[in-house]
Parts: sequence; structure tokens; C-alpha cells
Amino acid sequence: MIVVAYDISDDGQRKKAADACLDFGLMRIQNSVFSGPISWNRAEAIGLKINEICSGETDRVALMHLCKECGEKTIVLKKQRKPDVRQENYIIVGGADG
Repeated sequence: MIVVAYDISDDGQRKKAADACLDFGLMRIQNSVFSGPISWNRAEAIGLKINEICSGETDRVALMHLCKECGEKTIVLKKQRKPDVRQENYIIVGGADG
């Protein structure tokens, strides 16, 4: 099991890093954390790809290998996100009384 976590400041580069993780078959755990049962060689390939994408001096990428036993003991709790509700202006014409 491989875990990839990153902190990339540029929105476009962060999206490209996420796409690279998904292209390699990893599943998203959090916005910038992915995991999956891939070999260490493929994990290194992901690391190289993300390194090509990143240009920020403060960007960080971590690749972590979990042994099979540790991967099996991993628990990911998922809470459903609230829908994106945008506040809009409305004009109320008439009321319940008229």
C-alpha cells in the first residue's frame, strides 16, 4: 500500500498532481492524500511525475509505503460533505397573506 500526500500551493499544479495520482490508480482519501495497492516502483514514478509538475519552493510531496499488515489495519472514516449552497438574492413578491 502506498500513500501519497502533498502540499502544493498552485491550484493548477495541485490539480495536475491529483490527476496523476488518479491516473496511477490511487484513490483519494482527502483533498491532497491518495492511497492504493501499487508497487514501490510505480510509487516512485508518481513521485517523479509530481516533482515535474511542482515548481513552488515550499511545495512538499511525501510517498509512504505501508506494509501489507499496516495497510489492512488502516481505517478511513468518511463524512459526507455538505452541498455547495450559494447564497443568492431573491425578491419576494406578495406574501402568504396576499
